[in-house]
Amino acid sequence: MKDFVAFQNQYELPPVHDYTFLGTEQSVEKPQVSFEGTISGWFDPTEHVPWVQAAIEGEHFDLELVDGYLPAVKYTYRNPESSETCEMTAFAADRRPARAVHVYVRLVEKADGKRSGVRCFQLREQAAISEDHFARELQKLRDRWTEFFNQGASITCHDPTVLNACKASIVRALITFTGKHPHYGVGRYARKCHDGFPPTIISLVQCLLDWGQGETARDYLISYFERFITTTGRIDYYGPSLAEYGQMLALVSRLVHATGDGEWFEAIRPKVQQMHDWLWAEQMSAENGLMAGVPEADTRDQVDIYFHNNAWCWRGLRDIAGVLDPPDDEDRCNSYRKAILDAIQDVTDRTCEPAFIPPVAHSIEPFTTMTQDRFASYTNYRYWPELLSSGILSQEQMEDIISYRVTHDGEAGGMTRFRQWVDNWPIAEYAAALLAVGKTDEFRQLLFSHLAGHQTPQTWTAYEQVTLDGDSYRKHKGDYCVPVQLVAPRLVAWLHRADSAR
Repeated sequence: MKDFVAFQNQYELPPVHDYTFLGTEQSVEKPQVSFEGTISGWFDPTEHVPWVQAAIEGEHFDLELVDGYLPAVKYTYRNPESSETCEMTAFAADRRPARAVHVYVRLVEKADGKRSGVRCFQLREQAAISEDHFARELQKLRDRWTEFFNQGASITCHDPTVLNACKASIVRALITFTGKHPHYGVGRYARKCHDGFPPTIISLVQCLLDWGQGETARDYLISYFERFITTTGRIDYYGPSLAEYGQMLALVSRLVHATGDGEWFEAIRPKVQQMHDWLWAEQMSAENGLMAGVPEADTRDQVDIYFHNNAWCWRGLRDIAGVLDPPDDEDRCNSYRKAILDAIQDVTDRTCEPAFIPPVAHSIEPFTTMTQDRFASYTNYRYWPELLSSGILSQEQMEDIISYRVTHDGEAGGMTRFRQWVDNWPIAEYAAALLAVGKTDEFRQLLFSHLAGHQTPQTWTAYEQVTLDGDSYRKHKGDYCVPVQLVAPRLVAWLHRADSAR
C-alpha cells in the first residue's frame, strides 16, 4: 500500500468514499450499497443492530471486499461506547428463472472478541437462513471466480493489493452486464440508451484479451455484433464516433489473431465487411482524404475533421486488412496515413513550447489551459489520448502532446482534468502512449494515481467522474461505468507483458 500512501501525501487529496453495488453476471438487478452499508431497498443494518447507527455517524467502521476482490462486501462496525463489534457480509446470487437476484447477508455480533450472535438472511423473501446455507452460497461465489482466473493468463504484480484491485475490477465489469448484454454502468448509466456505447465492449474485450481470456472475449464481442452492429455495418447507438469504428475493426483483428481460429469470425464477417467498405467509401469521397464526423457522443453536434477520428479509422482499416485481405488496402492505407500526417504538420503551431497540435484539421489558437472551455476539456480527456493511442504519430509529436497537456493544467493529482473535476475513463489510451515513448515511471504513477484517486480504496469501485473537492473524502460526479473500472487491470497487464519481455 506504500504507493497509495505516497500518492495521498504527494497530492493531498482525500480518498473517494462512495457507493458500490452487488449483482451477478446474469442479473438485471444491481442493488446499490451505500458507503456506510445500507443496501438500497433491501437491507439496513441499523434496523437489526441499533448501535451501528452511532458507529456510522462516528465513522467507526471498516469496509473491504471478501478475499480482497470478490463482489461481496464486508463491513466491521465498532460500537463507540463498548467493545462490541458487528460484521456484515453481503453478496448477490442468481434467482432463477428470472434475471433477478437474492441478496445474502450475514451479521456476526461480537463482545470482547467472542461471538455473541449470528443472523443470516436471504433477501427478497426476507427469510432467515442458517449460517451453513450462507457459507455454501459464498463458497459457490468464490469457486466461480477462482475458476475464471485460473482459466486465464497468470498476471503477476509486486503488490498483492494492486492485483486484487485488478481482479475486483474485472469481476465488477462482468457483473455489470446482463449475460452478454452490455450496460455502460449503474445508476443513470444503466439506462438502455447507454447500452450500445462502443467503449464499453471495446474496453472489456481488450481487457479480457490482456488477461488471457480469449474465448470469453470472443463470446462477448459476437453478442455485441449481433445486437448493436447493423447489417450495413453501422453501430446502433445515438452518437458513435468515427474513432470507435476504427477501434472496433482493430479489435476484431486482434481477437482473430489472439484466438488463432477464424471460424468464429465468419458469423460476423458480413457486418465487418460492410463497416470496412463504408469507411473506405467515406474516406475516398472526403475532401483531401480526411473524414468529418462525430468526435464523441456528448459532442455529436460538433462534427468536424478530427485527427483522432481519422487516425483510428486508418488504424482499424490497416489492421482489419490482414483479416479480410482486400486487394488494394495496403496502398490505400499508406495514402490515408500520409494525408493525416500532412494535415497535422500543416496546422501544428511551433511558436509554442512544446508545439501545439490542434485536435482538428484547421488552425486554432493554442489552449491557454486544458480546461478553458468545453472544447479544450474534451480534447484533454479524449481527443488527444485517442490520437496518441492510434500509433500514427512520431515520438516527437507524441511527446509534444504529452508535455502540452501536463504543462497546461491537464492533470490534477495525476488524473485527467475535465473542467473542474476529473474524468479518467479514456486514460488507458493516454497510458498506452506513455509506454510507447518509454515513460515507464510516468505510466506507473498514472496507475497508482488512478487507483488511489479515482476509485474507492475499499471496494475498488470506479466512477466515470469524481470531484476534486472534499474535506475528508471525495464523491462521484458521474456514476460508475465499465471503461473506467477496467483501466487498472489493463495497465497492470501491459506492465506485466513489458516486464516479461525484458
